[in-house]
Amino acid sequence: MKTPTASPVVLNSFPPETLGALRAMNRAYADVVLENHRLGLPVIQYRDGQMVEVPTEELLPRALQILETNGEPTPEQIGKHPG
Repeated sequence: MKTPTASPVVLNSFPPETLGALRAMNRAYADVVLENHRLGLPVIQYRDGQMVEVPTEELLPRALQILETNGEPTPEQIGKHPG
C-alpha cells in the first residue's frame, strides 16, 4: 500500500514557539535514529496499525537531513561516522 504524500507546510505561518518545538522534535528523532544506528538496533515505529522494526539505514538519510537543515553538525563533520 502506497503511503499518501503530505502537502508541503509553509513554516513561516507558524509562531516562533511552534517552530522551536518542531525543530526540537525533529532533533529528538534524529538523535534516536543516530543512537540506535551506533548501537546496531532498529527503530520501533507504528505503521499501518502495527509496531514494526525499521532498520536505521532506512531512516538515516532523513536524520542527517534534519541535522543539516537545523545547521547542526552531522556525525561525519565531527569525525564520527554513523555507519
